Amino acid sequence: MHAVGSMALPGHEEALSSRDSMQLFVAVRQEDAWRLQAVLNARKLTLERQRLWDDFESLSAAEQGQVVEFIVALRRHDRTAKEKSR
Repeated sequence: MHAVGSMALPGHEEALSSRDSMQLFVAVRQEDAWRLQAVLNARKLTLERQRLWDDFESLSAAEQGQVVEFIVALRRHDRTAKEKSR
């Protein structure tokens, strides 16, 4: 049996695709009942996100730091813009 799930983080109204996960259940019929024998819960990762992650990890530590700083600055700018529009 296979399932897909998602979650919204505190402060977010919608689920983030980066939080999508998938579950795999192995069910075995024993006598008159189905019983779970194994469960796997894993983060769902698209090929595009995997490529991005691979590219990020191929950067030097200093370059990775620059990318992180850039993302933080973008998020800060986005929050500031949202607050001004209220």
